[in-house]
Order: sequence, then structure tokens, then C-alpha cells
Amino acid sequence: MGIAIAQWLESCSWNSHTHYRSHIMRDPLLMFGGVIIAVAFLWPVLLLGFLLVLYGSRILT
Repeated sequence: MGIAIAQWLESCSWNSHTHYRSHIMRDPLLMFGGVIIAVAFLWPVLLLGFLLVLYGSRILT
């Protein structure tokens, strides 16, 4: 268990960041999946922010 955590931390470290990025560049499907995941997580946040601004401006006027 400890070894697995150590390996995971090492893979998350800055040294392997360039290796990870080159792996993504070689695998466009993985990059596309990452974009979809990012959009899926971000759109409710953006929508909520937009609604808050809209609601806030309605209160102020």
C-alpha cells in the first residue's frame, strides 16, 4: 500500500509532468476525454455563476 502511494506521488510530481504531457499529446482520445470531463465539471459552476450575477444585478437595480 505504501509503495503504491509513493509511486502515485512520484507520478504526480513535477519530474514526470513533461512525460505525462507527451503521453497526452500522443493519445488525442485521452486529451479529448479530459476536455469532456473538464467541461462536464465546469458548466454547472459557470451556469451557477451566471445565474448569481443575473440575480444580483436584478436585486441592485
